[in-house]
Amino acid sequence: MKVQRLYDTAILPSKAHAGDLGYDLYANAQVSIYPDETLLVKTGIAIGFPAGYGGIIRDRSSIATKKKLFVVAGIIDNGYTGEIQVALHNGGPDIKTVYIGDKIAQLILIPTVDFAVEEVTELTSEDGRGSNGFGSTGG
Repeated sequence: MKVQRLYDTAILPSKAHAGDLGYDLYANAQVSIYPDETLLVKTGIAIGFPAGYGGIIRDRSSIATKKKLFVVAGIIDNGYTGEIQVALHNGGPDIKTVYIGDKIAQLILIPTVDFAVEEVTELTSEDGRGSNGFGSTGG
């Protein structure tokens, strides 16, 4: 994965441990997020994904559970080369401040898959489930 630092203060994505699924993303701007508000937080980086990959930005568990800051949106297509920004929503009752250098989210690389869309008049399932949904397996 190629990463361009757009500002001297930007921190490159990193993993705390070998084998971790996500790369930590860091704030490159200080922002205050009011309760029930969503703001874009700049990371100061742009990414060139490997061929056949894109990214999903997800919550960091500690930020979500302790600060009630949740990632909303977060799909990054392979061809996007602009600055990565993280849409953070404050689900708590207090104003939350994010500081430059704070870990704010995780980036998970995923393979892209292109399937042809085929319209049909009826769908069948091999396991017999059909359209049975929520709670249909006894849970």
